[in-house]
Amino acid sequence: MNTTKFGSYRWMIFKDADQWVGVALEFNIVVTGDDPRVVEVELREAVLGYLESAKKMEKLRVRDTQVNAVLNQSTEDEY
Repeated sequence: MNTTKFGSYRWMIFKDADQWVGVALEFNIVVTGDDPRVVEVELREAVLGYLESAKKMEKLRVRDTQVNAVLNQSTEDEY
């Protein structure tokens, strides 16, 4: 289980028609673009921002169950 202090996530980048798609599976973050290297950088930046938001939620004393739900989402069937 992911927490704001420890965890892991799975990610992948694949080509879909004429676009590259990057997905962070446990966070349901999707990034698209023309260059897979740019997609990878943007996906990592999106994940870092997502984790920072989760840490802010924790500091604001949002319920642990809500923070855990954000950090441990079910992967969309599509991926």
